[in-house]
Amino acid sequence: MVHGNAVASLICRVFGYNTDEQAETFIGDQKLAHYARMPPRAVFRAQMTATLLQCFVTTGAITWLINNTPDLCTSTQSARLVCTFPNQLYSNTLLLGVIGPQRTYDVIYPALKYGFLVGTIIGIGFWALRRRYTKYLKYVHPVVILSGITRYGATYNLSYFTPGIYFSFIFMYYIRRRYLMWWTKYNYILSSGLTAGMAFSGILIFFALQFTGHQLQWWGTTVQLKGVDGVGTATLLKVPEGGFGPAVGSWR
Repeated sequence: MVHGNAVASLICRVFGYNTDEQAETFIGDQKLAHYARMPPRAVFRAQMTATLLQCFVTTGAITWLINNTPDLCTSTQSARLVCTFPNQLYSNTLLLGVIGPQRTYDVIYPALKYGFLVGTIIGIGFWALRRRYTKYLKYVHPVVILSGITRYGATYNLSYFTPGIYFSFIFMYYIRRRYLMWWTKYNYILSSGLTAGMAFSGILIFFALQFTGHQLQWWGTTVQLKGVDGVGTATLLKVPEGGFGPAVGSWR
């Protein structure tokens, strides 16, 4: 809409996508707190206080990282601070802001235009199938399926989501069917406790070890450097000299 203006595209993305995403997360936290039997007003106060503090803490932390971290947001960063989502957002901003949607969809990647048509067909098709086979497709939703596909190939690989499938099956299927009373009383409290414990332990580990320069050598700190993940050799195609995609300068 504003050809050549990357800032306009970025602002549209932030207010159009992030507002909805944060609102869904906000409601999801309240729903989890309800299941954990926490007072809703107390949860709301905690959310508002945390949001206010986070504005200053996040800004300060990002500023500190930018000024004190060598090779930040590069593939060679020693602590693996490769910034997957910011790099993805940067690429989207270039395509839809600097280059512009007309040249992106008509010249560089013309096949992308058919994604709108495919999405419409999938939505109408699922609606028709669910009306005919309601019993079998009651819990099947195309948005969830397509969102899973985009998350798989966008910023994280499948190993990031696979453990959640195992634990979801254990707690939401096996335990819920066989030990419903225990599940009703402790399932969401346990989930909230584990989430809070992970957050507190992250802060403790940072100030006790990383901030002071101490290193602990054990399997948990070295396993990510082993195998194809650490070596980076499991590639299907050899990267050409100019990289994949359009050549540099071809969009001018």
